[in-house]
Amino acid sequence: SSKAVFSAMQAGDSQAVWLMQGWLFLNSFWHLDRVRAYLSSVPNDRMVILDLTSEAAPQWTRTEAYFGKPFIWNTLHDYGGQQGLIGNLPKIHDGFASAL
Repeated sequence: SSKAVFSAMQAGDSQAVWLMQGWLFLNSFWHLDRVRAYLSSVPNDRMVILDLTSEAAPQWTRTEAYFGKPFIWNTLHDYGGQQGLIGNLPKIHDGFASAL
């Protein structure tokens, strides 16, 4: 559970901040009640979430902005072997702007 993970982190560093990849929540297992329960075990100022596929499948929009956790809007330009900086620029622009 997230509570056990965060407790272990604090045992090693009392000022620990968990930087978590938000695409964990892409899986259908993670309905809103489960996401809320998982995230609520960690104080808001002790977790930052990377919303790694914000341009394609943003999780912040379906999780009420991660229920108050700070998050970083991301796009992965080199995911899946893609080596160029390409993509749907209007979608990236609009998605980023809506997260503000």
